[in-house]
Amino acid sequence: MRLATSTLAALALLVSPTGFRQGVHAGETVVIRSAQVTVAEQLEIPALESGTLLECLFREGDVVEEGQKIGQIDDQVARLAAAKAQAEFALATALVESDLKIRFARKSAEVAKAELNRSLDSVARYPKSVSQTELDRLELAAQKAELEIEQAEFDQRQLVLQREIKGRELSAAELMVGRRQITSPLSGTIVLWKKQRGEWVESGAPVVRVLRLDPLRIDTFLPAAQARQLQAGQSIRFQPHSGLKAVPPKAPPQTQTGANPPSPIEGKISFISPEVDPVGQQVRIWIELPNPELQLRPGDRGEVTLEIETAEKTAATNSR
Repeated sequence: MRLATSTLAALALLVSPTGFRQGVHAGETVVIRSAQVTVAEQLEIPALESGTLLECLFREGDVVEEGQKIGQIDDQVARLAAAKAQAEFALATALVESDLKIRFARKSAEVAKAELNRSLDSVARYPKSVSQTELDRLELAAQKAELEIEQAEFDQRQLVLQREIKGRELSAAELMVGRRQITSPLSGTIVLWKKQRGEWVESGAPVVRVLRLDPLRIDTFLPAAQARQLQAGQSIRFQPHSGLKAVPPKAPPQTQTGANPPSPIEGKISFISPEVDPVGQQVRIWIELPNPELQLRPGDRGEVTLEIETAEKTAATNSR
């Protein structure tokens, strides 16, 4: 694979229409001829869960926003599970908010302690008025009542933890409902539904393809000597070929004659590879092209004009 890549880079250097010369000097203008526009980002959005595709909310060609719902998988079972989890969480919350057991245990302890104290007072005034067996029973009842307070408080802490567990179960159930919604992770244009409404989709299988058309990218190669004099973020100018109708798609037909050359587009270098191909001595660069009106399309071609910066400009760029 490495040999094949090197060979392709060498061939690209030999047949490249850019007309690059290894000895280009600082400040000289360089033109990349017939540069091809490509997609900077595209995704085949998968189904997160298996099920029947119930809705395709957008058609091919529609523009969607990042995070927007674009499709729906059958979620009836998931919604029932979420409703059950919601009810269980509500019950757990009600049990936590009720302190009846603790109050009853405390009241029982007060009564048991008062009964024991009355018996002790009676024995103090009238010896043998209460048998030792009865005193032992009353003392045990008072101790038991105190322990029941601790047990009630422990049970209350358990209820708090159970409510937390039910809350987690509710979150998981709601997540399973959400996983049956197909949402777009990027802003772009829908270009293909791989599944149609009513079809079964498997978890992980691609359902719809979305392209981000703003910005677009030019993926090209430059000789290493020139690439070393470029900077990421450096401005470039892209002149689409005259055959391109560089106007918004909804413009009146008479403006799309193509008689006048389209206006140049200002872009920038977004990436310069740190690697140099050992055979062709070329470096890969990416050029980012803004496309807010979607006037460019992947596959369009044009000329890229950039300036090899002087040492002073390079130092200024590095200092920013």
